[in-house]
Amino acid sequence: MGVSTSLADYMADWRRLLHLLEINVNLGLLPDMPALRGALEAALVSLENSSANQDAIRAESKDNAATSRDHLMLGADAALQLRSAIRSHLGPRNPKLAEFRVRVLGPRRPKPTAPEDTAEMTVRRRRTKAKPEEPETVTVPEAPPLS
Repeated sequence: MGVSTSLADYMADWRRLLHLLEINVNLGLLPDMPALRGALEAALVSLENSSANQDAIRAESKDNAATSRDHLMLGADAALQLRSAIRSHLGPRNPKLAEFRVRVLGPRRPKPTAPEDTAEMTVRRRRTKAKPEEPETVTVPEAPPLS
């Protein structure tokens, strides 16, 4: 899922997710997940109600905003769990995951290999331990006697 910042974005995403789940359950491609689906539906209804209250009563929006944030957190958790359950049922590489806005795990990219010409020219040298240098002896000239 991309970056959603508004309540309307979250509600539209959750409605779409529930609709796609219903279609795929009816087709027999996914098992029914009543607990996860019910949690997301309850969060969606709660968020819709609190959003309607927020629109109706702007003066009390601070309290409604806190309630909306709570419902938003619950709904986001439920959507995450539902998407994880769908991923675990379909598998991480199934292209159908993109329909639910779940990233599809693709094949690993091969490591870049060096061309043969440069591989032959490159000589690896072994590191050797550097020998500790001997400390230099410093001679201090004697000062002439004070008279």
